[in-house]
Amino acid sequence: MTSRAREYARRARKGIWGELRTWLFMTALVLLILFNQSDERARDRELVAGPDLVTASIEIVRNDAGEIGFLYRGRACQGVDVFARWKAVIRDATYQRLATRRGDGDYLAEDCGADPVPWRWQAFFEGDLDAPPTIPEEPFRVCVSYRSILPTDVVQRSGPFCSDVFDPNQEEEP
Repeated sequence: MTSRAREYARRARKGIWGELRTWLFMTALVLLILFNQSDERARDRELVAGPDLVTASIEIVRNDAGEIGFLYRGRACQGVDVFARWKAVIRDATYQRLATRRGDGDYLAEDCGADPVPWRWQAFFEGDLDAPPTIPEEPFRVCVSYRSILPTDVVQRSGPFCSDVFDPNQEEEP
């Protein structure tokens, strides 16, 4: 065997080992990624099995100008930031649905203890493509619910969280 043939044979043996090492490395990497993802999904499944990821407080109020609005706060109090799709449903006093609006929101763990914030009627229902619903002329309540989606695509539904019944015809007490 010539030196050239020996060199070719040495490279061929080394090439097979190199391919085998690459194959083993890639297999180990894929397994590591899969196990890591399943660990994250398992953690997220445990998280959604517990208390609601997003909760809310909502109160219908009349501001100083006499306009109807809300004191509202959506809260993520389980120690993780959450992206959620919200649904706000306006219901009459007998709980019949009058209107529904939807939108998306980010709920931060750092806002957990924050006080409710005043919202104007139009701004509260701004998430949907439709125009804000008209304010009912009969007593009504507003309920919000959430569909929380974690980065591993684990989903939790929470709510509805409802206001007390509000009568728009009743004048505010002095």
